[in-house]
Order: sequence, then structure tokens, then C-alpha cells
Amino acid sequence: MSVYPSDKLFKLLRSIIIVLIAIIVIGTVIAFVKKTKERASERQNEEPAGGAAYIPPKEYALYGDLGQLRAVTADNPPITVILKPFLEYKASDTAFQEELVAKKDALKKSILDWFSLESAYRLSSELPQDIKQTLMERINKQLVLGKIHNIYFEEFVILY
Repeated sequence: MSVYPSDKLFKLLRSIIIVLIAIIVIGTVIAFVKKTKERASERQNEEPAGGAAYIPPKEYALYGDLGQLRAVTADNPPITVILKPFLEYKASDTAFQEELVAKKDALKKSILDWFSLESAYRLSSELPQDIKQTLMERINKQLVLGKIHNIYFEEFVILY
């Protein structure tokens, strides 16, 4: 009787090990591909979460020179709203970018005026996309050379 395992047993064990390694590698690759697709679809479907920086697609740029704005609401006494808007526009449109820079103060005033007509309750109960849509329409009425495509808020706080 031999101390060494038979050749058939050795081949069987080697085959089992190869199959297990193949299953692990294939499973890892499938999980990685699936996770990558999920992340890509989440980025396209969602707005950026708090703390995560939004990076626009290459064909768009963000105009953020409006800075942090402190608006007051129509409430009595007025309630302060702090916001930091970024306007998304076509990156290739340099004339439109120059218009945004030239009308920076008028755009700030327009945003602050809109907030002064709203109550804090309405602002807190309204959907963010509705606020953005209303502001976007208001801003686009002032612009001649193009239109902004979206508004993002890095900061939006209602100080009760």
C-alpha cells in the first residue's frame, strides 16, 4: 500500500480546485460589472447627495459666481434662507457665459426678490425641483443669448 494518493484522486482534487477558483473569479467579475452599471445609472438618475460634488457632463459647465446668498422670506418676522446656487449652461457657449457674468448682480437680485415673495412654510413644503424650475424660468426670462439648463444648490438652508 502506497502512502501517496492515487493519480485519479489527485486529478479529481485538482479539477475541483480549478472549478472553485473559476467560480470565484467569474462571480467577482459579474458582481463588479453589475455594481459599476448600478453606479452609472444612479449618477444619471439622481441629483448629487449632500457632501458629494456634482460634476456636470462635458458639454455643460457650472456658473457659481453668484456665491452664497442670504434671502429673507415674506413671513412676519422674516425668516432667512441661505443658498448657494450653481447655474448649468452649455460649456461651448462663451457668449452666454459672458452674459451670465455681466448680469450677475441682476440674477442675484432676481433670486432674492423671488424668495422675498415666498413664505418659509411654502419653501419647506414645496419639492426642491419645483423651486428650481420656478427660479430657472425666472432667470431665463432675463437672459437673451441662451438659457440655463438646470440649477443646483450646494447649500439650501431655511433658518427658523
